[in-house]
Amino acid sequence: RCPVSTDGLSDITQQLDKVEIKLNVIGIDFDLEESRNDSIKRSKLKKENEDILKQIVQDERGVIFSLEAALANVSDFFKPRPLKPTPLFRGMLEISPLIHIPVWSYLKTSLVKFPTFTKKSKLAIEANVPGNAGVEMQRSYYTADDPDTEIPKSNHAKGYKYGKSIVPFPKHLLSSVKYTSEPCLKVIGFSPRSSIPRHHFMSSAQLFIALPKDEHAGISLSSLIHALAETESVAIVRYVRNKATMPQLGLLLPNIKADFESLYYFKLPFAEDIRQYLFEPLLSTASKKAHLPNQEQKDAAEQLIMSLDVTNFMTDEEGNFQEAYKPKYTYNPSLQYFYQCIHHKALNPDSKLPPVEPAIERLLSPNEELIQKAEDA
Repeated sequence: RCPVSTDGLSDITQQLDKVEIKLNVIGIDFDLEESRNDSIKRSKLKKENEDILKQIVQDERGVIFSLEAALANVSDFFKPRPLKPTPLFRGMLEISPLIHIPVWSYLKTSLVKFPTFTKKSKLAIEANVPGNAGVEMQRSYYTADDPDTEIPKSNHAKGYKYGKSIVPFPKHLLSSVKYTSEPCLKVIGFSPRSSIPRHHFMSSAQLFIALPKDEHAGISLSSLIHALAETESVAIVRYVRNKATMPQLGLLLPNIKADFESLYYFKLPFAEDIRQYLFEPLLSTASKKAHLPNQEQKDAAEQLIMSLDVTNFMTDEEGNFQEAYKPKYTYNPSLQYFYQCIHHKALNPDSKLPPVEPAIERLLSPNEELIQKAEDA
C-alpha cells in the first residue's frame, strides 16, 4: 500500500541491462488481460504502482504473471527453497592439548517438518473485524478444592514424579539441575568403523570442514581425514555445540571427494538411549539344520535380489545409468500432496481437495518394469 518511488528509476533499469537481468513480476489482483476482474476495485495508488512496474518490466523485456498463472505453471514437484549455509559450530577440533584444528560445521541432513497452520477466528473473518483475526491461546490453572479461584503464575512450580510422590522444583533451581559445559569438539579416541553399528547413528548429519581460507587448518584436517579413511577408522568425540546444549557423544566419519574433503558427524547413543529387547529364536537348535535353505533356494533368493537391484535401473537425459530412489531426487510424497492441496485451494477456494497426483503416487511405489523383471527372473 506504499507508493513506489520513481527516483533513480532510470539508473536501476540501466544497471539491470548492464548485468543482463530480466525482471519478471507476479502481480496480485493486477489489471491484466488474462486475469481481469472488474469486480475488484483498485485504488489510485495501486494503479500508479502497477503502471510503474509494468513500465519497468517492459523496458527490461520481462513478463508480468498473474498469481493464478504463476501457480498453474508450478512443476510436478514442489521443491524446497534453497537455504543459506549457516555454520552451526565455529571452534576447535581438539585432538590433544597441543593439537587444535579450527573447524566449522554445517547441517547436512535434517528432517523437514510439515508447515504449521496459523489459527484464525472464523467469526472474526465473517464479521470483517479489523486486524488479522489471529487466535491466541491462554491458560488458567485452578485447584480441585477451589475450582473458582485462579492460581497466579507466581505460585506455579514444576514437579517431577518420584515413586508415588511429587518432588517440586522452584524455577530458580531448574537451571542448576541442567548439566552445562563450554562449547567444544574434543577427540576422546579412535575406533574401527566396523565396531560402530549403523543403528547407533542417532542424529541428523553435520558436515565439518576446516576454517575457510586457512591453509594450515585445511592441511591438518586433510591429514586426519585421509588417516581415518586409510585405517577404516572413526574418531569418537565429545561435542558441545554451544552453552545452551548438553554434551553429546558422537563420531566423525571421513568424507573424501574429488575436489572436497570433510568429516561427517553423527550423534551416538548413551546407555539410556538404547532399547534392549529379548526375542525367542525363530527356530529351535534341533530344527535349525532341518530348515536350512538348500542351494537351489539360495540361488532363487539371490536372483530375486539381483533382479530388483535399483543401482543402474534408471537412465538420465543423456542415457547414462543412474540409481533409482536416490534421496537427492526422491521427494516426500506426504509433503508433496500437502503442497498440492495448498496449491489447489489457492486457485479453487471453494472446491474439494484434489486426488493425489500420479507423479506423487509413483514416488514410493514399486516400479512396474522392475517388478516385471523380477517375475521373469
